[in-house]
Amino acid sequence: MSRRYQRHEIAPGKTGNMTPLIDVVMQLILFLMLASAAVRPNQIQLDLPESSSSVKSPEKNILTVTYAVRDGKPDITLEAKPVETLEALGPALQSAGRGSEKPIVNVRIEKTVPYQDVIRVMDVVRDAGFPKFSLLTLLPTRAAR
Repeated sequence: MSRRYQRHEIAPGKTGNMTPLIDVVMQLILFLMLASAAVRPNQIQLDLPESSSSVKSPEKNILTVTYAVRDGKPDITLEAKPVETLEALGPALQSAGRGSEKPIVNVRIEKTVPYQDVIRVMDVVRDAGFPKFSLLTLLPTRAAR
């Protein structure tokens, strides 16, 4: 007596060939490993915010720090006066901030500055005794014209 098998059944004693499936899975794993190595996980695309409002902060005791990169070198200013290095910014902030009330510190960082330098500037401002400060926004491109 022979038994008829339906299309989806495999006859006893016969097995499916797993080699092509294993080859496809190994190629997929290799592709994903190589593709993930090409991605740079330590870099973050940072788009600085733009402000369309023309409201300015009140004119009271305010210090403004500007950090830009010019010709590959940092250009640091405190109240429009140049500061030689980032290490000199801390003492300059401390001497400018002495007085009856602690000033507000605004930090303006240009768009071309690497993100790691932004963090360094923020650390210097915090270490100088100003744990709360403001990051100034850029003017929108249509208003800057």
